[in-house]
Amino acid sequence: MKRSIFLFLIMLIASTVFSQSSDMIRKEASTDYVYKPDNSLYAKLWQKQVDARKSGDMETYNNVSKQITENCADKFTSGEPVTADMFRVINHQQPPFTPDVWGSDITVYANAVGGTSVGNPTAFNRNVRLGADTLGNQYASFLSGNKDTIIVFKSTNQGAAWTRIFSVLGSGAGYIHSFDMHVTDSLSSFRLGFAITIINDADPTYAGSMYWLSVDQSGTAISVTPVVGTASGRGYISPALVSDGFTWSAGLTYWYMTYQNVDATTGVGTQALLAWSTNWGRTWLLDTARNTFNDYELDIDYNFGGDSIYVLLTNNLTTTNENLRLMYNALGNLGTGVAFKQVNPANAADHDRLGTVAMNRTTNEIAVLYTKFTGTNQDIRVSYSPDGTGPIGRWTVDQTVSGLPGNENNSTIKGQDRQGAFRLAFVSQGSGFDTVVYMSGFTAATLSGRTVVNTNSVVNNAPDVVGYRSGAGFDGGVLYSGTSALYYDGSPLLTGVEPVGGVIPSSFALQQNYPNPFNPATTIKFSVPKSGIVLLKVYDVAGREVASLISGELIAGNYKAEFNASQLGSGVYFYKLVADGFTETKKMILIK
Repeated sequence: MKRSIFLFLIMLIASTVFSQSSDMIRKEASTDYVYKPDNSLYAKLWQKQVDARKSGDMETYNNVSKQITENCADKFTSGEPVTADMFRVINHQQPPFTPDVWGSDITVYANAVGGTSVGNPTAFNRNVRLGADTLGNQYASFLSGNKDTIIVFKSTNQGAAWTRIFSVLGSGAGYIHSFDMHVTDSLSSFRLGFAITIINDADPTYAGSMYWLSVDQSGTAISVTPVVGTASGRGYISPALVSDGFTWSAGLTYWYMTYQNVDATTGVGTQALLAWSTNWGRTWLLDTARNTFNDYELDIDYNFGGDSIYVLLTNNLTTTNENLRLMYNALGNLGTGVAFKQVNPANAADHDRLGTVAMNRTTNEIAVLYTKFTGTNQDIRVSYSPDGTGPIGRWTVDQTVSGLPGNENNSTIKGQDRQGAFRLAFVSQGSGFDTVVYMSGFTAATLSGRTVVNTNSVVNNAPDVVGYRSGAGFDGGVLYSGTSALYYDGSPLLTGVEPVGGVIPSSFALQQNYPNPFNPATTIKFSVPKSGIVLLKVYDVAGREVASLISGELIAGNYKAEFNASQLGSGVYFYKLVADGFTETKKMILIK
């Protein structure tokens, strides 16, 4: 009871302490950007390092990196020392746990999963994370029910079976307030990175310390680094994490982390911070994405084409009209004092929050997915830009993704490396249960294929989504937690795609499936004369998508897709091939 009263008071303080004048509100929404060049030693060295990285001049790169380490100590973060019992990684390699509970959903973990962080009324509810490497292996991580352990599962067969590979235990005196995971891949060298906030459980405030932990895909080769420790009256919480490892070799891979600097008692923030590491987490450099305001619900991504870093955040200068802000800066400007630029990717007159940002690394299009509040109704909206830079006029803002009656929220959008597509998941709240929905599209303007993932339980975290290699193509999966278990759903459980022969065809073609009628499996052959984005999907007679066989880039060639309809009912279905302006649809019949 005392703890509940304490948390109520914290929420009350947080909702009132940050009220601002109308001038402050206008200034926050329309920040004047003034470029102030930094001629310091660090700025010159850092730009030289970034340029050497681009040109491949490793001699200069290594020399300049050493000079920054030796001469610019004030630019690096400083955290609490890591003691022997701060983190313990336990390898499990348990047999897979895969009972099929609801027909198409796989149970990954049959116990409670940690929901909203203790003592954090504005927690983003992102304690379930899903990632993939370029071979198609998937990694699911989440907080245990008592929030003292991060548990990691791995699937090597497109999500059909999951094996618990390791667990990360926090200090015995604290609990894990929040974390993020990212899977990076440098020349097929896979590592899982974690940004973790630890808080002393004996004092349930926001006094969090930030740590970096990385392991290989088997839970070994552990590396732990303190990023920033608690200062007097301050705490560091709610990280988001990404790396550019797929773009660069292992020696040139950078990691980027954003997190909040908050009042340790109230949780009200004063900074959205950005830390980045050029040496796989051994040291971290520090910059401020935005100062002064209570910014929360942070997310981060990078644009290789524009060589820019993006930090998405929400502010509540007016608590009834929260707004999204996207801060961005060139990599060469980080830590130099050159301010981040700002884009307002939603309608300022609306109440918007719960945003995530994603980059399509094939096209460099950037998308921001979020929840729009209209009175008591909540809908999913998207704003997007062809390259993520420039004034708001380059953005298409506030487009409806899903606006059905009832509350739709807790969305996540991803753009996996070189897959040429956006994938998203969100929750549609119901009475006694929630519906998890999966959608995808090659552009943010063409998000479609509303696939119902779950209609059987209350969802206690925002679902996470990932695209991953499936045979010769790519597909998507969704991870979400119910009240007492963790579940996975992926359309590759229905299909497989593989190339046929080595002859490059002269034209697009879609053949009739064989056998037809079929029960329950059939083969669809098709041809693509040049490399590009290919979409092959199956629809029912009402036009609803029931399976995504291909959603990504294929090289030129002849292919066959194996479609298993064991989870569908008898009837007429249609399969459609879309590629580079070519579209063709054919009918098939399932008889059981």
